[in-house]
Amino acid sequence: MDPNKLPASDETAPVSCKAVQLRAGDRNAPLFLFPGANCDPCELHNLAGSFRNGRTAFGLQIDYVTKGTASITTVAEMASQAVTTIRAIRPTGPYHLVGYSFGGLIAFAVAQLLYEDGEEVGLLALLGTPISQRYWPLPTLLRSIAKRTMRHLGIIARLPLQTAIPVLLQRVAQLKRQFAERLVPDVLLEQRAASSPDRPRNPSIVAMELHRPAFYAGRLTLLESSHDQDFFCDFSRLWRGHAAALDVYAFSTDHLGLVRDPNVVRLVAERIDACLSASSPNEGCQSCDPRS
Repeated sequence: MDPNKLPASDETAPVSCKAVQLRAGDRNAPLFLFPGANCDPCELHNLAGSFRNGRTAFGLQIDYVTKGTASITTVAEMASQAVTTIRAIRPTGPYHLVGYSFGGLIAFAVAQLLYEDGEEVGLLALLGTPISQRYWPLPTLLRSIAKRTMRHLGIIARLPLQTAIPVLLQRVAQLKRQFAERLVPDVLLEQRAASSPDRPRNPSIVAMELHRPAFYAGRLTLLESSHDQDFFCDFSRLWRGHAAALDVYAFSTDHLGLVRDPNVVRLVAERIDACLSASSPNEGCQSCDPRS
């Protein structure tokens, strides 16, 4: 199956997950990587190839279909299938999980499931992973909206008047809808998302919009971009309070640069290597890197 394409609709097919090996190494201490909303493990191939920790790196590919108009695929369902796949490769911990963008939400939920089952999670690292704006603290949301609005107004001001007015009205309508949705109960919003033809076709986007991360009683490592032009928000403000401990590292790039810019990818890999070494010093081996 081409990971860039969504599966054909099949109301009876379950959510599934498979592991794609991105890097060879020590299979007794693997690293599990979760890609973004396209669920394409190849997105993290450069990152996997930049590690120097001697571990096998697997990319988790989620395959899911629209189950009908009555429900949508949730992050919890994806995480449950991912746990089954991960345990088939490594039955017991410690487990090491890295998630990029939307994949970070799945990695976070996987870590919670493993922790609740009494397993050790050595590393949980999220790269540029947002939380749905629906669940942002109101002060954080207002700051983000103010920054984004100033940017949009600067763009609109350079447009011809006949073009600027419709664009401005559209922006106002988006803001009204954004605040109105915060007042809609989760269950009702999920039903609306499942049946509305106006929602994004990518189920990952819908799942992200409706997912509120629970508390994780372990350590969370957050790797974020410092040049945010999409969310206008410090993600550490969103994740603080969702984990027992939080470590934050910022990189001079934008959201896509975390996995696409070669220089940044190298620095991200070095940071993850250091975190792995600190969390599980007896696992992996620098000298067993096949490129050494």
